[in-house]
Amino acid sequence: MERILTRLLITLLAILPAAISSCSNSEPEPEPEPSGLDRTVLVYMVADNNLGSYYHVDDNNIAQMEAAALAGKLNGGNLVVYHDGATAAPELKVITPGKTTIVKAYSEDESSLSVARMKQVLADVESLFPASQRGLVLWSHGTGWLDDSSSRSASLLSFGQDDNSSAGRATMKLTSLAQALEGENFDFIYFDCCLMSSVEVAYQLRTAAKAIIASGTELPIEGMPYAENIPAMFEPQLDLTQIASNTLDYYMGPSASYNYCSIAVIMTDPLRQLAEATAAIMRTGAVPEAGYSRVPYFRRSIPSYTWDMADYIRALPVDASLIQAWDEAFARTVTYAGATPTSYGLDMSRHTGLGCFIPSVTTDTQGTRSIQWHNHRDLDWHRDVTSLNPSYQID
Repeated sequence: MERILTRLLITLLAILPAAISSCSNSEPEPEPEPSGLDRTVLVYMVADNNLGSYYHVDDNNIAQMEAAALAGKLNGGNLVVYHDGATAAPELKVITPGKTTIVKAYSEDESSLSVARMKQVLADVESLFPASQRGLVLWSHGTGWLDDSSSRSASLLSFGQDDNSSAGRATMKLTSLAQALEGENFDFIYFDCCLMSSVEVAYQLRTAAKAIIASGTELPIEGMPYAENIPAMFEPQLDLTQIASNTLDYYMGPSASYNYCSIAVIMTDPLRQLAEATAAIMRTGAVPEAGYSRVPYFRRSIPSYTWDMADYIRALPVDASLIQAWDEAFARTVTYAGATPTSYGLDMSRHTGLGCFIPSVTTDTQGTRSIQWHNHRDLDWHRDVTSLNPSYQID
């Protein structure tokens, strides 16, 4: 009997831990399978112009994207390209390691630079490739806020050039771009085009993205270095400063066609504070003193419509406390700015990253004062800031 009880006790002791374990919530769960990066980057490529037809920059940039994907640099994220090239109707493509797939074709009856087409593409990407983090690269030509036909010496566009739309050559006003992107709140917008780093552009697009990366001056033909920046855009921890500095590093190096570049990171949330600080200065009626030398952003062979903002504001004859408040707002807004020593004949030593329009008051032989505003009066920055300067209220 004692032997039986001993065997029974040994058996109970053996099965008790298993019974306790099976009833416990502390049993470790299997490790979940690693998931892909929850990020979609859309490259909106409007290349139906000389960038595509003559220089074939779009093909080269797409090849760099495909190479980055093949090298495993997307980390499971979605790289999507809306490609309106010079020889085919627009297509929406997804680039994955070793494969580029067309997921939708679009008619050329609607320009790639219409509000309706851009909204349609954004909706398609959101439906097909939803993600909690989203980036947008806007690829084409650009002239910043300027789109007025009275500006004879500059291309008549703000963003983009579509040469084969149903209406002939199409371009996109900044106000139209803002309408298409309103409320999208991308994690970033990267302008892969010239002249888009101005306060007018950023302020008009302040609900479109948390941050904007853009060049205030012209860029050489190859644009953004996709080989470096596609991997950077799909790093688990998104570093906008790294993306911007990659572009500057490329143009400082031997591979660039020209060593010309300016680039800045602009945060949109502090733009309201910057607008208020600038408006406070504008209300004083201050204008540049005689002899002030503006820092142009357009190359010297054509008139400039955008100048360095910080250099201009800091030169105005106003109370130091107003400049201090403005400097604090500017530092929160422009978190990175870099430039090559020169850019298409421009000395970049006074470049601070963000441009603006500086009105010029002229007086004709009859003593009539006037300002050539171009389309500046269509913009939110003009309404909220520039128009408050009594020195500019002359018509």
